[in-house]
Amino acid sequence: MYKPFFTKSFSSIYVHFNEGIKKIVDESIDTICESPERGNPLDTLKMFVQRE
Repeated sequence: MYKPFFTKSFSSIYVHFNEGIKKIVDESIDTICESPERGNPLDTLKMFVQRE
């Protein structure tokens, strides 16, 4: 009797949680891509290696 209700509410919670995680990851990627002053660690390393 309670199982369909439980399954439905659980799946909606899971979907909501998943969307939240995706949003956090997307925002983190945007923040990393939009901060040129920090620079790309790989580019910095390549420049450093090429100088020597």
